[in-house]
Amino acid sequence: MKKTVIILSLFIGTMISTFPQNLNGRISSSYYLYERFYSASSSQTQLLTFQSVNLNFNKDNFSIRTYANFEHDLINPQFDDPRLRLYNLYVEGRNLFNLFTVKLGRQPLFNSVAGGLMDGVNV
Repeated sequence: MKKTVIILSLFIGTMISTFPQNLNGRISSSYYLYERFYSASSSQTQLLTFQSVNLNFNKDNFSIRTYANFEHDLINPQFDDPRLRLYNLYVEGRNLFNLFTVKLGRQPLFNSVAGGLMDGVNV
């Protein structure tokens, strides 16, 4: 097992040093503790945790971009806990054949009136 890990680490290190790329992003974590009152005599304490990740992996004219959010109640789990929301995950190729840019996957869509998500291809 140790030999496999060492060989894999050397291979990844060689690939990283041979082919330049850029990995950047942000990971944030938040916790909220509060008590929810259902009536004067009934309440429930909740500890919500939120983690979000925003990552970009770039190599030359190609990028993989993602933004996701994970949410969970640690004290009193709800019926739909944990929740993972994938806001975007797409592959982008820029300046292909010196003509166009292609985005494939779930990507943000903005215009002058509203914004949202689109699953598909943007050329």
